[in-house]
Amino acid sequence: MARIAAVAATLLLAAAVAATTLPTTSPARGIRLLEGGRSSPAAAVDDEEVATAAVAPTSAGAASEAPLSLMWWLVMALRDGGSAAAMSEGAAAAAPSPAEMYGDELGDLENKINFVLLISRQGKVRLTKWYSPYTQKERTKVIRELSGLILTRGPKLCNFVEWKGYKVVYRRYASLYFCMCIDAEDNELEVLEIIHHFVEVLDRYFGSVCELDLIFNFHKAYYILDEILIAGELQESSKKNVARLIAAQDSLVEAAKEEASSISNIIAQATK
Repeated sequence: MARIAAVAATLLLAAAVAATTLPTTSPARGIRLLEGGRSSPAAAVDDEEVATAAVAPTSAGAASEAPLSLMWWLVMALRDGGSAAAMSEGAAAAAPSPAEMYGDELGDLENKINFVLLISRQGKVRLTKWYSPYTQKERTKVIRELSGLILTRGPKLCNFVEWKGYKVVYRRYASLYFCMCIDAEDNELEVLEIIHHFVEVLDRYFGSVCELDLIFNFHKAYYILDEILIAGELQESSKKNVARLIAAQDSLVEAAKEEASSISNIIAQATK
């Protein structure tokens, strides 16, 4: 009881001080400060003071009610034997998670790409990446059907094709067709930008990329695609970050090759 009385007295004193010192800033003054963009050193305040002024009541009676209600809640919690850590844990547990607040809407914010195809004008497949389960027989059938469907389309037709309940987004660059398959309700314009983003990263890495670069360095194209897309969703939208990661990967490969070469030389000298 003595401990509770001491805590209550301390909180009462804090409430009285807060009621007399809280600023009564009007909303118009706060708006002017934000619109001004800069203030003199004499008018500069800390972020904590700005936040306090934004939530401060406009009357002395209302200013005293908030600290008193908070004090009463703390006194009741201490009387029941709760600690500050337990109270903070309880508040965190009571807070709803984003999944509980929005449900399945979070999963609908991004497009899911089912597969990626790079097809040449002659019908040759240069790159394939599957993000949905397809058997080898189904993959061969999909490639054959889409090759015949896309390569025969005129240049003035749109870049979206409805195919078996899905939507195929494609874009032609020189002699290559970059194709991505998405669900019918997904945003095809976003996927069109993802295709262009992939091509720009390829062009930055290879320098004026052409079909031969993808034929002889297809593993590099897979590296770049894996940095941009993960599980069919956009992972990295910065070309600079992708180029930096690919350069770091190339450095690791070169270091591994040098180490393997040095080990081979040591073994060759030891066997002589």
